[in-house]
Amino acid sequence: MKIQLLFTLVLCAGIICKAQEIDTDFADNGIYLFDDFGVSRSSLTDFIITSENKIVALAISGNEGHILRLNENGTYDTSFNTNGDLKYVDDNDVIPVGLEVKSDGGIVVLSNEFISTKWATILNAFGTDGTVDMSFGTNGRYQNIASNDDDRYGRQIHITSVNEIIVAADYTAFSPADPDNATILKVSESGSTIFTRSFGDNIIWSASTLVGNDLFMGYWVALPSPNTTANINKFNINDQSETSLVSRNIGAGDQKFNKLNVINAHVYASNLEDRSNQLFNIRKYDQDGLIDNAFGNSGVAELNTNTFKTDNIVNSNGETFWVSVNENDGKQLLVQKVLANGQEDTNFGTDGIFTITLADFVDENRIKIDLDAAQDYLYISGTTETAPLANDGFGFITKVLVDEFLLNVEEVNVADKVVFYPNPSDGKITLNGPDKLFVSQIKIFDLGGKQIGGIDYEEDSFYLKGLEIDLSDYSKGLYYLEMNTSTGEFSKKSF
Repeated sequence: MKIQLLFTLVLCAGIICKAQEIDTDFADNGIYLFDDFGVSRSSLTDFIITSENKIVALAISGNEGHILRLNENGTYDTSFNTNGDLKYVDDNDVIPVGLEVKSDGGIVVLSNEFISTKWATILNAFGTDGTVDMSFGTNGRYQNIASNDDDRYGRQIHITSVNEIIVAADYTAFSPADPDNATILKVSESGSTIFTRSFGDNIIWSASTLVGNDLFMGYWVALPSPNTTANINKFNINDQSETSLVSRNIGAGDQKFNKLNVINAHVYASNLEDRSNQLFNIRKYDQDGLIDNAFGNSGVAELNTNTFKTDNIVNSNGETFWVSVNENDGKQLLVQKVLANGQEDTNFGTDGIFTITLADFVDENRIKIDLDAAQDYLYISGTTETAPLANDGFGFITKVLVDEFLLNVEEVNVADKVVFYPNPSDGKITLNGPDKLFVSQIKIFDLGGKQIGGIDYEEDSFYLKGLEIDLSDYSKGLYYLEMNTSTGEFSKKSF
């Protein structure tokens, strides 16, 4: 039995879409700048948006490593170390890399420290109030150092649902004759090594993301062309089993996968395809490594960014947001959007680009983009400088409203904002809609206009996100769905 979705709806729920804009209520007119606590310059290395929309950021100022926690409005969270800032290290031999937030709100920071003649991977743990977690490792610190003269350099950090820590690290051989290889460290919540797993020769990390118990590994094999490959593997962090998903021959390391996003059982892998033309590709695979040919052009979406340094994030609807620095005006950040079908959204911003202009230049090597829990806002971080390569500015975070839907304003068409999948369906259909679209009642009609089912939410309305409707008891055919929004207007969709 198949139920075909036609997507012919025009929603008339009294809703208007407000375009992208800086949230001027955030921090200082929309920009948080880390120039407090006596720092003369700073850079932002990493940040996390928590489920409560707190911002936890990792900053560097000279020899100092700082952990910052901000409220949703960009002010300092004074419940964290009394002023929202914790200087956790002051050592020229320590390089902060990234951080993660545990389920209880505690924070774990990944750093690398040069000890004697080699690099070691360091983890520091803190409680939700900023105090050192003395139950972790030795006095709140974990150290992983090779027994010989080889380096072990942490690149990315992940936290599991049981607060175990996964570190993607490079294992660099001291002898030039010995090849480098990628390494995974698994560390317990109490700060002891569970395992260290190294992979084959000449394997170099390029990206990783953790979903459940599976670590999706992006790496490239550094062999002479034409044997250089970009790869994605799925590594189970419990039984250490490994599944090869993707292997592509590439012309150079530039074409390695530089970001992996795993959304709705699909892997979105981006890479720089053509440096001279600033052309990036996004490939969409299922979790078995099969390309989704319905996405973009035979599974590949192309995006021309303004520079070849960029970052991206994918939301729950499969839409990708990109940020880069304007090559022609180094004080501008450019944000672009690729739709779930792999096509560039030319209605986003102005002609497909939303521009953010800062007072100073932006270091193109230090930008990052993320979404809040409700996916209403984009957060973009970076580091300013008074001139390109001056390295004399401050780390910043800005907050951008993606789309806002205001009720009881005027009638508009928002059909593209409501998504049904899969299409066609065997009976179970999932609905996704705008975060600000409230729905209190759903009715289902056959083509003759007879109501055959529905859902009534008497106690409260809800956001239309991830709702599953089971029509498997109905016969094959076409149906109309009618939604009652919080404005009292009804909206139809046929399927």
